[in-house]
Amino acid sequence: MRSMQSLHDLGLALLVGGIASAAVAALTLFEQAPTREIAGQIGQVIFERLGWVVLAASAAVLLTRLALDRGEPASRSRSAALTLACLCVGRALLVVLIITPRMASIWYSVPHAPDGSGLTGDDRRAFMALHGVANLSYMSMMALGAVQIVIRALGRGKR
Repeated sequence: MRSMQSLHDLGLALLVGGIASAAVAALTLFEQAPTREIAGQIGQVIFERLGWVVLAASAAVLLTRLALDRGEPASRSRSAALTLACLCVGRALLVVLIITPRMASIWYSVPHAPDGSGLTGDDRRAFMALHGVANLSYMSMMALGAVQIVIRALGRGKR
């Protein structure tokens, strides 16, 4: 059971820390890159990969949570942790299977501004709308993961 708890906690750490690190990297990238086009090219690849990492971490958390639930008595905190884990997996699936492929389709199939400023016009608006939904999804998964960490810590304090 201890190894399952360790895998669960590692999954939460990777989920929360991975998203937080990617956010810092993206902000730094867009501040330091010579053009928005270059930042966008690198950022697109980073977020295509990040989605799969977040999905794997959130799935690991959910699977270990399900295994741990069998050995724990029923409680509100156990139910809350399971619900939060399910929400994370659902959001990760949304990002990986729907949002990111649509963003990639726009990014790779339409012309970019010759001045290095990235996408333009309706393509930019569509991409940025998806980008906003993806960012909200990542931030909510980070928050849901942090709440799960708090729930685990509070649960340990009761033992």
